[in-house]
Amino acid sequence: MTNQHNITILFGKDEVRKYLDGETLSTSEKEIYLKTYHFKSEAEKLAFQQGVEEAVGWQECLVL
Repeated sequence: MTNQHNITILFGKDEVRKYLDGETLSTSEKEIYLKTYHFKSEAEKLAFQQGVEEAVGWQECLVL
């Protein structure tokens, strides 16, 4: 079995605030706003993470 490189991201302004404030997310919030992504290498995971971090704060984008 290959070594998986995973990253879990919590999306949503209100959900992130709740998490940082130590509040518990509901099951439905977790299903909607918590996403785990799987990559074949650490480099792929880090590139994805950098892309997500670059997008923070933008309401919309278009890949050209």
